[in-house]
Amino acid sequence: MIIGSDLRARDLTLSYEALELPADPGLTIFAYTAEPNWPSHDAVNLLASWTSTPDQVSAVPAEEEV
Repeated sequence: MIIGSDLRARDLTLSYEALELPADPGLTIFAYTAEPNWPSHDAVNLLASWTSTPDQVSAVPAEEEV
């Protein structure tokens, strides 16, 4: 869930993949992604911006910025 600019929680629609690690039975890594051009994609980018440094923000290609 994401907190919107109006401070209400909203649902995210995400796809995921699971990678089981053969060297460590029982350990699984999950990778979550949001489909481009969906509200969830914008919300995930907003969340990412909260933890990024100025150098990381400037490294985002212009076509991904909204």
